[in-house]
Parts: sequence; C-alpha cells; structure tokens
Amino acid sequence: MLTLRPRRFWLLLVAPILVVGCGGPSQTTLDKASSETEGLASSRKLAEIDVPESVGVETAAGAVDSYDVQLGPKPSLRPVSQAKTEAMPQAAASVPAAEVTLKPATVKTPPAPLAPPTALKPPAAVKPAAIQPSAARPPAIDALADNGSLTIGDRAPQLEIVSWLKGTEVDGFDDSKVYVVEFWATWCGPCKMNMPHLSQLQQELGDQVQFIGISDEPAEKISDFFATDAAPGKTWDDVLQYTIAADRNKSTKLRYMQAAGERGIPCAFIVGRDGIVQWIGHPAQIDRPLAAILEGDWDIAAARTTRDKAKRYEMAFNALRARMGGWIKSKDFAAAIGALDAMAVEFPERNEPLMIKLEVLREAGQFAETYPVIDTLVERQWDDPNMLSQFAWLIAAETKGEDRDLDLALKAALRSVELTNEKAPIALDTAARVYFEKGNVEEAIQWQTKATALPGKFQEEMLKTLEIYQQSGK
Repeated sequence: MLTLRPRRFWLLLVAPILVVGCGGPSQTTLDKASSETEGLASSRKLAEIDVPESVGVETAAGAVDSYDVQLGPKPSLRPVSQAKTEAMPQAAASVPAAEVTLKPATVKTPPAPLAPPTALKPPAAVKPAAIQPSAARPPAIDALADNGSLTIGDRAPQLEIVSWLKGTEVDGFDDSKVYVVEFWATWCGPCKMNMPHLSQLQQELGDQVQFIGISDEPAEKISDFFATDAAPGKTWDDVLQYTIAADRNKSTKLRYMQAAGERGIPCAFIVGRDGIVQWIGHPAQIDRPLAAILEGDWDIAAARTTRDKAKRYEMAFNALRARMGGWIKSKDFAAAIGALDAMAVEFPERNEPLMIKLEVLREAGQFAETYPVIDTLVERQWDDPNMLSQFAWLIAAETKGEDRDLDLALKAALRSVELTNEKAPIALDTAARVYFEKGNVEEAIQWQTKATALPGKFQEEMLKTLEIYQQSGK
C-alpha cells in the first residue's frame, strides 16, 4: 500500500475585501500559503514549486489580500522548497476577523492558456463615459468621511501633516507634478519591502513626481527607524530617497485611508496634476498606472469602474463569508453551494467562489461534482505551475474512489512539469503519483527518478517514494 504523506489542499481566497490590506482591486493576487506541519512556519507558494528563472513564469506582483478557508480536518501539507521565482511582494499587513478559520495565502492571475484548454474569458467590458471630478470637500468633513466616500475621480484631500521628517515638505498639490501619497508603518514588512522600489522611482522620475510616505506613528519612532539597518552597510535613511512624514493625529490617514475604505498598508494614492485621485492600490502595482498618468494615457473612467466593481465584490464576499461558517457548521451544504454559484454568475471573472465551492463539495462528500469545477480552474490557471500541481495532487492523492478523473489530474500535472522545464521536483513527483494511480508504474518510476535526480530538501522522501513504486512494479 502506498503510504505517502499527502499535501494539504488549501483553499486560496483572493479576498482584497477580507484583508485589511490594499491592492489594485482587479489585480489582487494570491501568493501566500501556510503550513502547520513539520515545524514549518509559512510558505510563499501553494505547492512551492522551484521555478527555474529561465522559464519566465509570471509571478504575482501586488497586494496579497487573500485567505485560506479550512472547512474541516485535512491531511497535512507536505513540506516543499522555497519557490525560486521573480521577487514577490508580501501580503499587506492585516488583522482579519472572520467566522471561518482564515489564514493568509497566494494566487496570481495567469496569462491566457497556451494550449490545449480554451481560456475562459470574462465578458468584454464596456468603456464608461469620462468621470467628472467631484468638488473638493471641506477639510473638516474630509477627516470624518465615511468608508468608501473617496474614490478614483474625486478631488484629493489636502494633507495635514504633524511632522515632516525627510525630504521636501508639501504645502499643497502643485499642478506641475504628480503626487504619490503612500501609507506605511515601521512594523509593516510589505511596506519595507516596497520602499527601495519607490525610492528608485523617485530618483528616476525626479521632479515629475513627488512620493510622500506617511506613517501615523510618533515622529521619534520613525526617526529611530531611519537609523536601523535596511541592508548590509545601509540604513533606512540611506535607502529612502523620498519624502517621509508623521501623521500622528491620523487626520491625513482618515481623509485618505478611511474615506476610501482601505484598511491595510501599504496603500498608495496617485494624485494627478489636476489634483484628482487617479489610482488607489498597492505600491508594488504602481508602475503601470503611474507611467500612463505621466504620459497622459490613463483611462481614469475605466480605473474607477474596475475599482467600483471590486468594491461591490468586496461587499458581496464579506456578506457570504459572514454566513459561510454557519452553513458549514450546520452541514447546510446546499445553501453554501447555492450562494457560491450565484456569486460566480455575478462575478464570472473571479476564481474564489469556485475555489470555495470545490472545498465545500469535498466536505459534503460530493467528489464527482468537484471535477467540472477543477476542470474550469485548471483552464483558468493554465500558466500557474503551483496551482496545476496542487489540483493534480488533490485528485490523485487526496480523493478516494474509482471514479477519480485521473485524466484531468494528468493534464494538470504534465502542464506543471512543462512550465517548470522538468526542473521542479514537486511537479515531477506529482506527475509520478498520477501515473502510479493510473496503474502505469513504469511511467511513475521514470518521473519519480527524474524528481530524485534534482537537488532539494525533500530528496530523501522522494527516494522512499521511488522505492515504493519500484517494489510495486516487481
């Protein structure tokens, strides 16, 4: 009997809404999974496939406002190696509150499928009419604005800063330049991760743009932070090349963050030369909109439409989340699935409802119903080797019964191997397992042999698996 340690299948909820984190609403990506076994802390990729740099697999760049939902006891996640991909920003700092057990997680929005599946494309968006900027609100009202009252296309609130600590002070928005107002904190890892990039942009763009980093911490604490090490031989004072301010009374934070309904940091607001908010999102995603704004090619109406839809999704998802825990606890799976199906119809471009539905179906024991869902997700994530490998493993190693769709598992597994140029042990190991479950022991041995030939900290485990396959073939 094959006694391999299965990987835990985490449901990755890409929820900008759940997190007190901020990212480009339509570009939010999944990128963080958590493991509680084998003494591991947390892992940065779902299946932690080592992706060779030459493969060029696109990685998520932006706010990671997502969570895992645990609907019941699951087998433990097999420890896997750290992904070797392009630099990826961490999740926005957050303190979620939820009825369902939630943990940080990752996702990415993959490019269109290369082959063979047909990509699922959302309906073409209708370009809305140009937005007329709203009139400036009185300063006294700005500070008390309700969540969601500030959005793209509105006039940017004035800055009320207690202490300017570094760089050029800003008395008001000058129509000769663009401003980036970014909210951060000294304790925020994702904030610090993005600081070198913002500094680089400030140096490259010069007087065209003024970056302003605002923290609501005491000025003394921020000044102390400047003196700490950012990198070997460099302090944060050396790294930071843009204006830093202390907003101790939180007046500017209230005018921007609370008014826009953004609860997580880092979060940036781009203010155009006309004093209008052009974009709101995670600073790791700022390059494209900032370049378009500077060139005069920015479609502010489309940006607002995207954000408004993301906010509607946020409200719907939060309402669903509030009820999901009760449905699962009472085993009212029909109600949960019905609500998820309705959300999938309303927001067809979103993967989260399908991801949650998949886990609910498994929790309900309706395994045959999971395969159409997995098939759709495989097509949508055809260029994500981590997710493809995980789907394949879910079918082959974590699903019982004779009616498993092992052909679907093999399609996903082989695509994962292809994307990683046969250089990711986990992808090869998964393909071997699928072949083994299909009864093709010879192929299983060949793929597992390839997996064991590559360096990695799980080589010993994979060698034991290879022995099992070899013994089975005798």
